[in-house]
Amino acid sequence: MICPPLKKSRAFSLAELLVSSLITSALLFGLAGTIYLLIEIRRYTDDLDAALSRAEMVFSILRTPIEYSGYGLPKDETDYMECFGMPAVSPYNWPGPLSVSFSNRVGMGRRENAVCKITYAIETKCRTLTQEAVSGDRFKIAASGTPAQLLTDAKDADPETIIQNWFVFGAMTPRRVPARYTGRSTAAKITYLSFKFKKAVSEPVLIPENDEIYGLRALECEVRKRDDEILPCTPTTRPEASEAAGSREWTVSLT
Repeated sequence: MICPPLKKSRAFSLAELLVSSLITSALLFGLAGTIYLLIEIRRYTDDLDAALSRAEMVFSILRTPIEYSGYGLPKDETDYMECFGMPAVSPYNWPGPLSVSFSNRVGMGRRENAVCKITYAIETKCRTLTQEAVSGDRFKIAASGTPAQLLTDAKDADPETIIQNWFVFGAMTPRRVPARYTGRSTAAKITYLSFKFKKAVSEPVLIPENDEIYGLRALECEVRKRDDEILPCTPTTRPEASEAAGSREWTVSLT
């Protein structure tokens, strides 16, 4: 049996090597572009998740202040300050229950160090048990429960300058006026809360039965930029984070 002669293998020509190199380079270039695109998408997704997480945290902090901003308070700047007696401390000297102040810079720089100031109401789970017609500057009303945030035992501070001592009644007519809590008493197992207006009301006001009593709070939101570095969002959950003359405020730094 005679075997056929073996064919000699032929090497690639220079042209074939150049063509294969070009094809391989094109494939690798396309693959590298795809990998880079995937990395950028992942980076964008991570940044988006971080931004959404930060936004959700900020919105959760600001939801109640924005929803109840200025509840039961005069909207006019002068009336707002007069209802508290115009003390020269925050938040009573703010230009109304909701205001935004900017820096003195021009253009986009105005947004740096901008401050949003909000005076708002919170529920106290405390309601009136009787209807009360109020005239003058002091009154006492029967209520179910006692607001837990009362700070009448605060030391080294005028109770008038503590925002937690001020309350509004949800259905007071003809107009709502903030009143400062001055104490409580008990008679026949009924709790009576005492309040005082900063000045006597010009016309009698009516507080209906089963009216919700709201406490007042104040909050500042600051957008800060220092040495070209935007500060991260650092919400404060303790009211003693910022104090000015006994007025306790919550400060939230936003980017």
